[in-house]
Amino acid sequence: SAWERLVDTSLEDGVLTAEEEQRLMLLANAFSSNQYDLDHNGAFSRMVKAGVIRDVQEGNFRSRQDLNGPLPFAFTKKEALIWLFMGLVDYSEEKVTRQFVGGSVGVSARVARGLYIRSSAFRGRPVETSQITLIDHGIMALTTQNIWFSGVSRSFRIPYSKVVSWKAYSDGIGLWRDVANAKQQLFVTGDGWFTYNLARNLAERVID
Repeated sequence: SAWERLVDTSLEDGVLTAEEEQRLMLLANAFSSNQYDLDHNGAFSRMVKAGVIRDVQEGNFRSRQDLNGPLPFAFTKKEALIWLFMGLVDYSEEKVTRQFVGGSVGVSARVARGLYIRSSAFRGRPVETSQITLIDHGIMALTTQNIWFSGVSRSFRIPYSKVVSWKAYSDGIGLWRDVANAKQQLFVTGDGWFTYNLARNLAERVID
């Protein structure tokens, strides 16, 4: 509990310095605590994620994860994996529908018994409605060049250079690509703070 409180204190400013991380690890080693014990309430994961963001900010592009087995991504030779979200990520897209609403206006005139004619016109306006639609579940990876996603029905990559806008959510991120009629794409990872900050920092430091 004391170690967890120290992690929270170290992250109060949103930044984990190398000295703070070293002090946390020295304390953990002094009590012979492993990462599973330290991560009972997610404190160890928060420390690692903050360290990953600091690494990227300092130009140190390395992965802090131990991964076993192949991944369904065709990384380039110059591309380095920085983070793989282990749990399933929900991928959603913004869908926009348009419909015309309004009514007809005009007058009726009697031309014979029981027979009328009506002069009218339809006055309407287009109304657009937007909704977020869940598309797929899959795994997501952030590299030095791209965001990768692989699901049951969708698999794709998004180069950071093609992203024109980002949006932070409590449990993930939204983004808009540089394409005609771009709609928001959303990824729910469970940790919006980490996902947003890591993606933004990687996008600012794209390695060609």
